[in-house]
Amino acid sequence: MNDGKVLKRFVTSGANSAKALEAFFACWRLGWVEHVSLTEQNVCSVLSDQQHQFMPHIFICDADVESIHLLRTALSNRSEGCQPIIILFGEKPALEMVDNQIGQIAGIPLNKITTVQDAQSLETVVECCAHISCGTSLVDVDFADISTWLDDGRVFVSAGMDDVSEAELPYRLYQHLPMRHTIDGKDYDTKAVVLVFTANPAFTLSVFDASVKMLRGCCGAEMLQIAHTNNHESQPTGFRLFMALQESEEQTSAMFGGFSSIGEYLDSFSKGAKSRD
Repeated sequence: MNDGKVLKRFVTSGANSAKALEAFFACWRLGWVEHVSLTEQNVCSVLSDQQHQFMPHIFICDADVESIHLLRTALSNRSEGCQPIIILFGEKPALEMVDNQIGQIAGIPLNKITTVQDAQSLETVVECCAHISCGTSLVDVDFADISTWLDDGRVFVSAGMDDVSEAELPYRLYQHLPMRHTIDGKDYDTKAVVLVFTANPAFTLSVFDASVKMLRGCCGAEMLQIAHTNNHESQPTGFRLFMALQESEEQTSAMFGGFSSIGEYLDSFSKGAKSRD
């Protein structure tokens, strides 16, 4: 259990990321977050002062060369205590073009950094991070857990309810947790889930446990499931689900003639060509 009240710093590089964060924080009511937009004037000082060196940092960067260079400069001045989460925000063609020019950020290959291509996914990720260590939690969850969740997703969506009786929580949770999603005509499977209960300090461990059992029953033991609470005084009981999605394996297999990936398809094609020779 922890008392929360940990300030989290969201640092953006680029106009699109900054605009998205400003829109989110205009609606966020639970506090314990701040937004800093990188500029040429502050890039060398944002991470270097001792006051902020152990604060959780989430970096969100536009997928263009200028924004990434600015981010790399900021990260080069970070203290040893700063372990950031990095998210790239942009369309796939832009990301591929950047990848050819910039190999890595803070020692991490660009293709290993979480990328989101749509505003809904970015908002989902930001909200999920904002709930961490915000209010009182019955379970300790940190940004190492969130990094694992991010690794399992290509698209991110959220769902939830704001005012639910505790007796109904497990059933309402079941109703809001689909395993298959259709987005823009493509099918996606849920691969990892973060569940946060938004309640008051009277929220009991027994209700938490019953709801988590429902989560496990829906997802199965093999899927990553992270659950915690963000409790505040006078807050009605509710929940938020944050789901990391990947394109459906059935759909991908159909695209490549029954093979699970383009690589497997090309390997088979190459072997077939050699056998014909």
